[in-house]
Amino acid sequence: MLYRLILANWARDRGVKPSVIEKDLSDEDLRRLNQLGYNCYTILNSSSTFAPGLSEEGKPRYLEGADIDTFAYIFVDMDLKDGTYDSKEQFIGFINDFKVFKPTAIVDSGNGVHAYWAISDLNAESFVRLQRRLCRFFNTDPTVCTIYRLMRVPGTFNVKDEHNF
Repeated sequence: MLYRLILANWARDRGVKPSVIEKDLSDEDLRRLNQLGYNCYTILNSSSTFAPGLSEEGKPRYLEGADIDTFAYIFVDMDLKDGTYDSKEQFIGFINDFKVFKPTAIVDSGNGVHAYWAISDLNAESFVRLQRRLCRFFNTDPTVCTIYRLMRVPGTFNVKDEHNF
């Protein structure tokens, strides 16, 4: 799986480099870099024809929104700072009470909660429409409605605040 690791400002101020790492990593390397101050993200959906790799110049090539045509997940992102929900528990309860279908995974993202549903047989237009409906229904962050969306890797810490992983 291809990961994008983005260095937190506090780690950058301490001279940790590079500011962005984009590559396939072992679970051990992912955990180690997360502890050094990298927020760890991935793109859950993929391309049926384009495989990330090296360009002819030897530089990394990554997916872009136009490349993504295989949709394995839909998801919502609830941030406590938005004030829609009083707590993570309240949101999780609302997600679990959703009668249409149960989430495949619920992940504590640090300052909120991500909920994921495994899906199949969606094209790009259907993906965006379903994402928008979920965001409106749960009153969550609408920015996840874009096809190219980085989401926090489950099991990694949000390290934006050095004192509150």
